[in-house]
Order: sequence, then structure tokens, then C-alpha cells
Amino acid sequence: MKTGNYFTGVVFLFAFGVSSVLAQSGTPVKITSGFNWDLVANGAGSAAGSVTGGFDTVSNVFYDSSYLSSHVGGGSGIFPAGSTVLGNSGNQYTLAAAANNNALLLSASAASGTLNLSPTALGVVYILGCSADGSSLVNYTLNFVGGATVSGNFTFSDWLDPSHTGEITGLSRVNMLDVYEVNPSWTTAFSFYDAAISIPIVD
Repeated sequence: MKTGNYFTGVVFLFAFGVSSVLAQSGTPVKITSGFNWDLVANGAGSAAGSVTGGFDTVSNVFYDSSYLSSHVGGGSGIFPAGSTVLGNSGNQYTLAAAANNNALLLSASAASGTLNLSPTALGVVYILGCSADGSSLVNYTLNFVGGATVSGNFTFSDWLDPSHTGEITGLSRVNMLDVYEVNPSWTTAFSFYDAAISIPIVD
């Protein structure tokens, strides 16, 4: 899947997992390659030592339960990363492991990337992700076995956007100095959103 990000913000997060819907049942689809960034702090060490870099302009990142249990603070981590979770709409998403690259990160300076999926018969693909420092428009192209393509776009809201209901909500963030979000009203207010991509039956 080729994606493009053409907003003026600094960074943009695309996809921790993919879920397909076929005959009204959702099944997580394996992403075989394409993640280029680690955005989930984990383990007993510092956040800076377990991620590739920050997500927003002040270098905040998500964290998982192994990080939360090893550091004084609060909030809510990402389940354990690497697990399959149920979104608010009922779709299932498999999160990439926290200790490795677990996101396709796009920015104004790196505006495209490719996610390779295990070949599967799909009716709808749901992409899970969010944006930082504002919302982001994503242009995508699905490439099918046999050479067919389908293109379109969707928008992800900012990870802190109370005006939009997330697919996975109640998450927290931490910065590179291991300081949790200090605004009490934001402590567990961060979200992932989903984007549905319908696949024409001919493809």
C-alpha cells in the first residue's frame, strides 16, 4: 500500500494494524513489511532508549504496559503492544510488537511509504492510526496480485482531538525525559482512529 501525506504538520503516524471485513466478520491481516519507526516506549529503560524518536513537535510517544509498570506515573498504556485488540466499532486490530518498528511514520520530508500485506481475499480494509500537530490527509494506492490498483484518500484526526471519537481511546503519552502528560484533562485522552477502504469486488 503506497501512501502519501501532504499536510503542513511535522509528523504523521500511519497504521499499527490492519483489519479486514469479509462477510460481516473481521479478521486481522498480517503486515509482512513496511513499518519504519518505533513509536511505543516499552520496558524498564528510558523512553528515549526504546523508540526511534518522537511523534509530535515536543517528542511525545505512546507507551505499553511494560513501560507503565516500570515507571512512576499514571495514565494508560497501549494494552500490551503485540496483542489483538477490539476497537470501539467491534473491529479487531493486531498491534505490532513494542520492541521493534511498529508504525509507518510519514512526514512532510518523508511523505510516502509502502505496507506489504499477506495476500488475502478482502472486502474492506480498516487502517488504524492517527496524526500529530493537526489532522492529516492520506492518499493511498492498493496494489493487487495481477496488477490492478485502487486509489483514494482519507483523513486521520490529531491524536488529541475531543471532537472526534476514536476507534481505540483512553491512551496516554510520555516524552523522551520519561515525563507523563502533565495536563490532568489529557492524561488518558489520546486516540487511534480507523479508516475504511472498500475494495471493488472485481479486485
